Amino acid sequence: MRARRRLSVTAGRYAHRRGWQLSAACERILEKLIATGVERMEREKLLEQEEQLHTAEANLTRFIELMAEIDAHSQYFPILSKDSLATATRRLCPLWPFC
Repeated sequence: MRARRRLSVTAGRYAHRRGWQLSAACERILEKLIATGVERMEREKLLEQEEQLHTAEANLTRFIELMAEIDAHSQYFPILSKDSLATATRRLCPLWPFC
């Protein structure tokens, strides 16, 4: 659970520091993506390895960066949408540990 919380905080802080906000729907889906990543890390017995957690954090920020790039021309920007997360997922996956 610690890793899941850590990744959630990383995502929120990363977006916030750049002036972006996750829509409620996007946040729910992102939490599921994070849960999937943590489960995979658990299965692979990598959850306690700090280097692997850093890799997961870096890859999570790649999702957020791409989402912002996709949503940049949206009338709702700087709010990041579930649609941009879906598009980012299609473009980035497979991206360890999330997909």
